Amino acid sequence: MEKTIDNLHQYLGKLFYAIAMADNKINQEEVASLNAVIGRKWYDLDTKPNGFVLDGHQEILQVFNHLQSRKVDSDYCFMEFREFFNDHQSLFDEDLRKFIWDTAQAIASSFAQKNKSELVLLAKLKMLLES
Repeated sequence: MEKTIDNLHQYLGKLFYAIAMADNKINQEEVASLNAVIGRKWYDLDTKPNGFVLDGHQEILQVFNHLQSRKVDSDYCFMEFREFFNDHQSLFDEDLRKFIWDTAQAIASSFAQKNKSELVLLAKLKMLLES
């Protein structure tokens, strides 16, 4: 289970990167928004009944930064998150799904509001989180 939790942080980093990179560029405001949300909301998540401990908030940011430096394809990262989500749905309780959605919204809204690419990806995420 511990390895799965570690993987969760990696896949969250991939998801948030995919949202920010949906329009094929990442702006400073998107990175700042991610850092603010991670610092404000995710860090407070602490330990959940499902064993989720967010000491990995730094890992989320590290994965995001690594993907950004390599300019990895947004669709590929989203696809990987979706596969992880589908394979480990028991990790994603209602609170975690809400945190994920709120974080994705904050990233997408941080620079010139949401563009078409971000709206499409957010719609896919919404359907996934509601499944």
